[in-house]
Amino acid sequence: MIVGNRQGTRLGFPTANVALATAHAGGVYAGRVTVDGKDYDAALYVGKNTRILEAHLLGFDGDLYGKTIEGVVVKKIRARWDFKTEADLIAQIERDIVAIKNVLKPKT
Repeated sequence: MIVGNRQGTRLGFPTANVALATAHAGGVYAGRVTVDGKDYDAALYVGKNTRILEAHLLGFDGDLYGKTIEGVVVKKIRARWDFKTEADLIAQIERDIVAIKNVLKPKT
């Protein structure tokens, strides 16, 4: 894991930052992440021109520093956008999480 600038934590959406071996298209993705043998649905984000994946684990409360995490991308939710205000970004993250939960919910 990479120590980030803690912007996600400050906004209320803490992330685990993971270096990517290759660049990926920026955007928001639905995914699943495993920590200590337990699976979590996750909101994944890749920024513009970076090789860093930010993973917000849904339902996880704890410290991920020093842990080994593995993940898989399930589906792209949207492209990367710029936001005029922090409030706009927070509102969009909340909408993204709803969309991600819908994508990842078990099919009955």
